Amino acid sequence: MTPRPRVKKQRATVSKNTRSTKEFPFVSVVLPCYNASSTLREVLESIVTQDYPAFEIIAVDDGSTDDTAAIIQSFPRVTYVYQPNSGQAVARNVAFRMAKGEIILIQDADAKVFPGWIAAHVHEQSLGKKIVGGSVVPWNNNFVGMCDHFSTWYEYYPEKKPQDDRYQISSTNLSFAREVIEKVGYFNESLRYLEDVEYCQRIHRAGYSIAFAPRIRMAHHDRQTLKKFLKHHYNYGTKAAWIRTKESGTEYSWLFPQRPLGAALMIIPLSILHTGFVIGHWLPRHMEVIAYAPFVYLSKLAHAIGVYHGVCAKQHEMKK
Repeated sequence: MTPRPRVKKQRATVSKNTRSTKEFPFVSVVLPCYNASSTLREVLESIVTQDYPAFEIIAVDDGSTDDTAAIIQSFPRVTYVYQPNSGQAVARNVAFRMAKGEIILIQDADAKVFPGWIAAHVHEQSLGKKIVGGSVVPWNNNFVGMCDHFSTWYEYYPEKKPQDDRYQISSTNLSFAREVIEKVGYFNESLRYLEDVEYCQRIHRAGYSIAFAPRIRMAHHDRQTLKKFLKHHYNYGTKAAWIRTKESGTEYSWLFPQRPLGAALMIIPLSILHTGFVIGHWLPRHMEVIAYAPFVYLSKLAHAIGVYHGVCAKQHEMKK
């Protein structure tokens, strides 16, 4: 049995005006945190200083061993929740169950937001958009961090055109109308990676559209070491075999082989295709991506190797 999360009551967990009105619906900001002490203070400062009259912040500490707890508890406006390390999906679900808001806003502990962030999401929601995601810009990145940024956020840069029919959206800088969670349910707690992709699949099956509003920006502190950078992309590859299946209807799922031999033969072709796809997204606006292209390829090679190992693991599991 999973231990119940521990909630620390703070003196004030919401803004002074907690009344929900048509103009200012109440917003719950959900922030999962794991060993996030290097970025967390700036992230929380960027949220608590938002000029919006009715919101709460729920920060779920996912079993951190650094100063994450102390940093969260130094902000009286924030509700602190502790759980043993269980992953982001579990942390978000814990906060969802506590949230009082008509709108649920998800952010990560390594991504700070800009003034007007909450108000911008509320505005998009007021236009009838039930799921809204924003764009991503780099924050304090070294060279490896920029390699990770270009490898990861190629569909989320702020110069892109708005869309009302995205198939997939990142699970940060993301807002839901409460009715979406009530109808679609919670994140899949068995997943440590690609839980947002699986959730988007269920969103579409429930009949909702996903909007992309690039003017709602957040700044992401990407992985700053080569080891973390490559491990991140490898880990996502290992889960692709389970999530990006032909039956799922996920974009480009037909490219993902479902048998070990096919996955092995596709490692190099898939890496090259994926790299070209990423570079092609950036080139119209960010020519500097050319300087990072070799490392983008390394990330996609790590991803393709992860796909192979994921396919092998899936085949082994299915034979049991």
